[in-house]
Amino acid sequence: MLRPGGACAPWTFEKFRVDPAVDACVDAFYRDAIGPYWPPERRHVEQAYRTLPLPYDEIPTPPFELVTEWRLPQVLDHLGTWSAVQRARAATGTDPLPVLAARLAEIVAPDAALRLRWPIHLRIGRT
Repeated sequence: MLRPGGACAPWTFEKFRVDPAVDACVDAFYRDAIGPYWPPERRHVEQAYRTLPLPYDEIPTPPFELVTEWRLPQVLDHLGTWSAVQRARAATGTDPLPVLAARLAEIVAPDAALRLRWPIHLRIGRT
């Protein structure tokens, strides 16, 4: 419970977006290669926390976006931190990232800086 006048601000971020070709590769990896290894609670992130009850008066928020520029090795390092990648490695004894890395290497120049846009979802509730 919040004190009177208190605020609650749960937030989350989605998969990054780059361009249609990179997004299609990452989306297929997310859905097909590691999809079975996401915990059921991941759906809350995918639904931008909109399906979670917020028992307070909700305050509308503007859209937010985090923008970064990374090269492909940084992108792959980040993807390697995903819990579903870790679970897939543990369950199968293999790393699912090399297949994705090869696909991305076909469409991304070796020293290209990729502009990643991360949609951020914020809900604010106040008592």
